[in-house]
Amino acid sequence: MSYNHGVEIQGSCNGLLCIRNIVEDMAIWNPSTRKYQVLPFLNSCKGYVCGFGHDPIADDYKVVKIIQLGGADGKLLESEVKVCSLKRNRWRKIQDIPCVSSFPVANGVFASGALHWVLTQKLDLSEENTIVALDLATESFREVPQPEYERMIYQLNVGVLGGCLCVVANHGDARVDLWVMKEYGVKESWTILFSLVSEDVIGSLRFLKPLAYSRCGNQVLLEHDKINLFWYDLEKKKADDVWVPGMPFSYETEVCLQSLVSLNVKRRQQNGEDNRDIKKM
Repeated sequence: MSYNHGVEIQGSCNGLLCIRNIVEDMAIWNPSTRKYQVLPFLNSCKGYVCGFGHDPIADDYKVVKIIQLGGADGKLLESEVKVCSLKRNRWRKIQDIPCVSSFPVANGVFASGALHWVLTQKLDLSEENTIVALDLATESFREVPQPEYERMIYQLNVGVLGGCLCVVANHGDARVDLWVMKEYGVKESWTILFSLVSEDVIGSLRFLKPLAYSRCGNQVLLEHDKINLFWYDLEKKKADDVWVPGMPFSYETEVCLQSLVSLNVKRRQQNGEDNRDIKKM
């Protein structure tokens, strides 16, 4: 049930999407096969962020919720972490983590077998943010080393590009740097792919989300402030807007590869319609 189309995508992995509606119903859905699995209900009245990825050791897909427990006025914060795997199909608690998400709407980014968030220990703008990874096989947290930034960072986001973890470092409205970690976990492998200044794009530089390389590899597709897409040419150092007819004024973008990944689903058949659709496919 979408309730006025209020459906959010919490993550994408191997052709599967993790989706949620406004009353906290969650499901894993394969748009290519039209199959889905509804997750057990977990009431999270407090603030939280999600993540969705693949455990390569158990060959299982897992949804993670980091639920903020409390803390204010500069005090240390703590979050409760719960995991639901498709094979077990139930939520269970794992180790707590002594920090919360810096940006409550930012979901985990899946790369190199782990989910990544930008977290902080204090609700203080002067407090440095930390990139924290949750290994989905061991279900243990670790800190990811960050690049050596040249300037003060006002906002930090993580993303994935070409299978590599990347960081979008926002230095205010003046400049944004996109760093790529060429060798996962190795601090020295961080490389600036490109820098953008405000004159390169239309509007502000508040939020950039890297999506994909072009086929030839010399351009990067990015989502800009949830209102438009553009290609950035790495050789010409130039941004070109992508206009898609019929798109809404504001939207979010996820990369979803077509796949036949199966789900152990138990669906109610209504008048045989689902069976007929599957036979057509």
